[in-house]
Amino acid sequence: MIERMNSLLYCEKKDLNYIRKFFIISRIIMLIYFVLESYMSITPVKFLNLDIEHYYDIALNGYNQAYQFAFFPLFPMIFRVCLWICDYQIGAYIFNLGVSYLSTILIYKIAKDIFNYDSDMVKNIITYWLLSPIAFFVTIPYTEGVFLFLTLLSFYLYRKNSNPYILGVVIGLNALSKSWALMFFLVLFGIMVFDFLRKETKFFYIIKTYVVASLIMLLYPIYCFLQTGNLFFFSKVQYLEWNRVPSNLVDILLTDMEWLTKEINENTWSVLMLIPLCLYLYYIVYGFVNILRKNNHFTLSNKLFIAGSLVVCFYVMTSCKIDWDGGLASTSQWRALASLAPMYFFPVSKMHLKISSVIFTIFSLIIIFCFCSNCLLC
Repeated sequence: MIERMNSLLYCEKKDLNYIRKFFIISRIIMLIYFVLESYMSITPVKFLNLDIEHYYDIALNGYNQAYQFAFFPLFPMIFRVCLWICDYQIGAYIFNLGVSYLSTILIYKIAKDIFNYDSDMVKNIITYWLLSPIAFFVTIPYTEGVFLFLTLLSFYLYRKNSNPYILGVVIGLNALSKSWALMFFLVLFGIMVFDFLRKETKFFYIIKTYVVASLIMLLYPIYCFLQTGNLFFFSKVQYLEWNRVPSNLVDILLTDMEWLTKEINENTWSVLMLIPLCLYLYYIVYGFVNILRKNNHFTLSNKLFIAGSLVVCFYVMTSCKIDWDGGLASTSQWRALASLAPMYFFPVSKMHLKISSVIFTIFSLIIIFCFCSNCLLC
């Protein structure tokens, strides 16, 4: 077990030094800015803004309100353990900070060992990841950090043909992290079947993996059924309690533009709401352009995994929108795309890295400011 962990975390010394330095510097700057903004803003409870408050409440008291069932249980359980250890929410910040670092190592390992990028490209990918606007949300007590880490770990373990029972546990736990992870659960199963048909994966490897994964994945739907009488209440509650309605990509974009046209005329500050919309559109274009682009580093199986993750999760996200009273339909959905592991498997040119680094940094500063002000921009 120790040998396997060492293999999983091993990085070449010069690369490890770069990862550590860039990770530490970027996170210190971001967290200092976050703390300063939190204490300068007018908020009733410091560091418990927006969804953090819901995770915190579930961690302390369990699911005692219908709207809380929209939040999957894995991160609230982790939050509860962190509160038990530290008796304050700072433990959840420390936990996510550690998970974010491990995700950085996994992105390095996948880029180098599975996609076989050279050292310069791997460094570009790591820099792109560490400067991405999602970096803030995988550091604070949001579920994106755990979701992205478990997605990366599942993909890495499968490609390394690791123990199917361990892989099944990781996939199952990921399915308890958020609703989008259920789609990843199906996508990886589809890739395994595809590899089986090409005689690259054994039938019983898939069975062993998904028996374990399914048993864990079913825990939350069963809990929902016992509490509410509805096996899929975690999905239904989105429409009942969170002002969401059936939608699609075109409708979301038209709704956002109409909302922005109305609000900007009345309130100049509403122009900031263009940021989540721009990020949403950016990740859509970035993802699908890279899927269509020829890349000798992608095997057909890996390309299908990337395409499947984006298409299925994209479909799930655009199946609902936020009512006008709650802000833009794309407000939180850019985070869904940015927290998808495949977004960090694509090659990143130096020019793209320079441009995106500047834009990402500006957007991140504004997003953190708005988050600390309890603004729905996030």
